[in-house]
Amino acid sequence: MPESPSLPPSHPPEGELELVAELRRTLGRLDSALGQIREALVLVDAAGQVIWSNAAFDGLVGKRRLEILGASLHRVLPLNHVGEPILTIEQTRGANQNSGMLNAILSELPLQALEVEWHPVLTEEPNPLMFSFRDVSNRLALATQAMKCSVTGLLNRRGLLERIQTSLHHLRRQPGLVTLLFCDLNHFKQINDLYGHHVGDRLLIEIGQRLRANIRPEDVVGRIGGDEFVVLAIDVDSREEAIQWANRLHTKITAPWHDEGKTITPRLSIGIALTADPEISVDELLCNSDLAMYSAKASPTASVALFDPQLDKQVKRESLIRSRLQTVLAADQLCVNYQPIIDMVNGSMIGFEALARFPAEEGVSILPSEFIPVAENAGLIHRIFDIVLSHCLEELSGLSKGLQAMSISINMSPLQLSQEGLATKMIQIAEKLQVPLSYLVLEVTESPLIDRPQSAIRELGHLRDCGCRVYLDDFGTGYSSMSWLAQLPIDGIKIDRSFVTGLLTDPRSSLLVATMVRLARDLELDVIAEGVEEEAQVDALLAMGCTKGQGYLFGAPAPFPERFSFSNPRCAAVPASTTSSSAGSPPPA
Repeated sequence: MPESPSLPPSHPPEGELELVAELRRTLGRLDSALGQIREALVLVDAAGQVIWSNAAFDGLVGKRRLEILGASLHRVLPLNHVGEPILTIEQTRGANQNSGMLNAILSELPLQALEVEWHPVLTEEPNPLMFSFRDVSNRLALATQAMKCSVTGLLNRRGLLERIQTSLHHLRRQPGLVTLLFCDLNHFKQINDLYGHHVGDRLLIEIGQRLRANIRPEDVVGRIGGDEFVVLAIDVDSREEAIQWANRLHTKITAPWHDEGKTITPRLSIGIALTADPEISVDELLCNSDLAMYSAKASPTASVALFDPQLDKQVKRESLIRSRLQTVLAADQLCVNYQPIIDMVNGSMIGFEALARFPAEEGVSILPSEFIPVAENAGLIHRIFDIVLSHCLEELSGLSKGLQAMSISINMSPLQLSQEGLATKMIQIAEKLQVPLSYLVLEVTESPLIDRPQSAIRELGHLRDCGCRVYLDDFGTGYSSMSWLAQLPIDGIKIDRSFVTGLLTDPRSSLLVATMVRLARDLELDVIAEGVEEEAQVDALLAMGCTKGQGYLFGAPAPFPERFSFSNPRCAAVPASTTSSSAGSPPPA
């Protein structure tokens, strides 16, 4: 076979060689130019592996180019200030057409922050991703100053809300619990009034420092206004752990504080709210912790409370009652009912107890045990007392002279006795209606007499000088009734219904009632037993020496009777429509 002619070696045309050389020079210039850019740039493939980076990115991650190429971007990137990756694995992979942007805090002190932005390269399939990393530390430092409290240096409300939102977003990637402690500094206004605002500000700074010193590095504390602080904690394992932590924090924060020769012991109420739900709103979580704080503040013993959904129902109920109460008072529709007080020896009526009641309304039933606390908290209790007092004096002024020996008792809230000029106001109203104050009996509990003895005793002393009598209500339920009895400015006691209820069945209740009656008689004090519902209770009380009683056996609370009937020896002067011999439990008075 003839040999095939040999072909000359293949060489690219001279024009192609020049084109390739120019492309190489262009890529070199482009790589050199991108290397001069201050932004860190990196290109990853569909699997998230680095296929190109510039010098700024190499410097950001602290690795040489050969170590970076082919590596997973997720593993190469630095961690944020709490030790978490700044991007998820899904965010670092190509093969999608999603762009994105986020801010990452690498350290807080000093602040080092990055703005991360990424876009898909649409000219290839599957799409690579181009990332850029910009140093925004200075910009965020200025923004951070706008999110800090000018007094304490803690986060302000805006800054704290952003951190809570970030923590809730974190729950989407890693399930757990986000915990808020809502801390309220009790009686802060009094501290400002007593020592001045400069001392108040220093106390706020001290509280902030104590909070920061007693939380973990990853937790956050902020002052959201006034005397309110909030602690944000991540990864508290359980409700029990949150409560224990809050109690330890409370102990640390409420240690005595010394300032310019003054010693102030801070008092704190802490509400706890926890959530594992990343979709809950920041406002709802903050509101839940706030409700729990108010629950702690209202408790006579606890300083820490955990949010319970029932609190939300309670708050809505109290809001409804407050609104209804304001409407009733504005329209002068508050009712006053009267329950008879009987001399159990001869069955004659010797007086009434006046009781405030909501007007009857279909679908709405609001008991005094509900609206009286709401009225006290809303500052409406003074208005209620004025209405009840005016009603009572008007009824007394209309009685015939033969019946004016009867008295009407009025319950007085502890807040009333803290009101300066109470006695003067009552005396003026009585003089205007020409009713002697000797026809009035004020029923008070022991708390204002013991907590604020000087002001309470002064006001009651003025009224007693004018003939008004004072009875200690709910006797036996207070913590110090016996020891204080001889020292209080009172004329009599009312034995609480809880003791009378067990009088016939519980030997201890019977012994306690007998002791109360004997002690009162030895001190020459009058005695009235409340909650009398059975004839046998009357006989037992009389045998002990208690001659006066009040309860459903003698009559339920009702409007003031227009005329009196003396047909029943046990229920003299009580209208037939208001008497009841039922032994069932009456509604709270």
